Amino acid sequence: MNELEQAQARIAELEAQVIGLQNGWTHTIQRLRGDVRGMLNGHMRRMLERALDSATSPDPWMPVIIEGLEESLKKIDDATAKLTD
Repeated sequence: MNELEQAQARIAELEAQVIGLQNGWTHTIQRLRGDVRGMLNGHMRRMLERALDSATSPDPWMPVIIEGLEESLKKIDDATAKLTD
């Protein structure tokens, strides 16, 4: 195998590695988007709706509002920690 063939073979190997890395990162980004979407649409929405219902009821129930806000802050901290790992 001459130098040109070796260089072409090496380029083909590197291209395959780049495609593999790209696919891996694409999957990771999609998973993170799903995690964030799930947290926002699931827990966060539920907690904020609960806090809003409690705040606007004729007899506001502050402990429910406080609990919801504390849980939401913990979820944000947990999600932030995952993103910084």
